[in-house]
Amino acid sequence: MTDTQFFFAKIFSQLGFPRTQKRLLEAAEELHLLKEAQEVLGRNVWSDLKGQTRHQDVIAEIEQLLAEKKRLTEKSKILKEEEIEIRNKQNSQLNIPNKEHSDIHEQFRREQAEMAEMKSEQAKVKSKASLIKREHDQALKYLDKILTSADVDQTTVEIQENKIESFKQTFSELKKKKIQLDRQLAIATAAINKTSDSINNTNDAQQNSTVERYKTIGEKNKEISTLLSRVRIIENNISTHYGEVGKLISLEVVEDSNSRKLIKSHFGLCKIIHALRKSIKYNHILSGRT
Repeated sequence: MTDTQFFFAKIFSQLGFPRTQKRLLEAAEELHLLKEAQEVLGRNVWSDLKGQTRHQDVIAEIEQLLAEKKRLTEKSKILKEEEIEIRNKQNSQLNIPNKEHSDIHEQFRREQAEMAEMKSEQAKVKSKASLIKREHDQALKYLDKILTSADVDQTTVEIQENKIESFKQTFSELKKKKIQLDRQLAIATAAINKTSDSINNTNDAQQNSTVERYKTIGEKNKEISTLLSRVRIIENNISTHYGEVGKLISLEVVEDSNSRKLIKSHFGLCKIIHALRKSIKYNHILSGRT
């Protein structure tokens, strides 16, 4: 929102057309854009701020996180290469004709694939349920704010209540799906354990080797998954620090000529950030929040 738009919007508000809900929604959208813009700015300029005392702590934190991310990523690549090598050896061994045990191994691989697919689906359901719960909680807090505000828009209240009810229904459906997947996984686990027992009971040394390789592959895949999860957490932390740097430097360039020189090529993005902050402030004023 520009100064001119704010001027006319304020006049309309004084005439009895506050459009409070519209202003709050615009402010929320602009706040999201502001955070993204600050992160992009921080990502592009943080390395140019090395040596600046006031940014030393956050720069050091970013460097440490990037180094840790690189270390974990390289370790996961090494583990993946080892897993591929083991799998290739296993596949080569399985290519040796052995009719007596081929069926049981095919069943074991199929059960592993089915279990992996179910676990993946289970993880997706859990992730989606967590997201729905967060959105439900946010919507509930927002409804409480609306109900306690001086200007209660019944239409907005109904819309928000419908959203909350929709979140509850979706969460309930996801819960049912998770219970169903848990049961399926329990059955699949019992089946794969039975198959594994059959393989372990064989006197064939090749088959014993196969079981050990499957176990090693599973362990390596589990470790890789853990490492990549840690990498994603680190990436989120890095993004947060980028946003912090972007916020600080975009405020500093207003009065600090040295800061302007350091990020000269990104000054246009700073202008956009300032415009977003001003627009958010205007929308909050018009909505009565400030």
